Amino acid sequence: MGPDEWDQHADMQINESIWDERSSLERLVRMLPGFRGYHVAENRREADLLFRSFGRARLDRVRAELEKRSKQKPRKARSPYRGLSRRLQRLCENLASESHPRFKTPLISIAASCLDPVYIQDEEIVRSIVSLSVAIHEHRTEPQDLRRELDRLERALAHRRALIDQLLD
Repeated sequence: MGPDEWDQHADMQINESIWDERSSLERLVRMLPGFRGYHVAENRREADLLFRSFGRARLDRVRAELEKRSKQKPRKARSPYRGLSRRLQRLCENLASESHPRFKTPLISIAASCLDPVYIQDEEIVRSIVSLSVAIHEHRTEPQDLRRELDRLERALAHRRALIDQLLD
């Protein structure tokens, strides 16, 4: 490894170390410009809307690309992407309407430290959505890879719902 490669490797390790030392909230703020978190009750509605609209927009683009690929197959051939588009549509619909109404109410006070699990889950969801967005544009991506990522995303969204329900009980 030459001096230039060593410097690049060291810089990359430092950047990864700094990234890992940030909290999930700080990483989310970097990934979703405008996201300020849920700890300030008055900002909760706006933060939740930003999180959901990011997810819907990205997933809708993935769905459109899947539908385009499905139409490229010969009519009689069964598309390997069959069913994925419907699952993506359902996820988009859930993101559009899913948030617990009491979660967005400014009257409900939630301690900032109690929100850490939600931020961790939100970060996992954003990473999964970004993975799907990137994977759909890579021609080597197989339908089963997309299914696995969709499974992961569906589990993460269900876990997020459960976390928010726990906070509000």
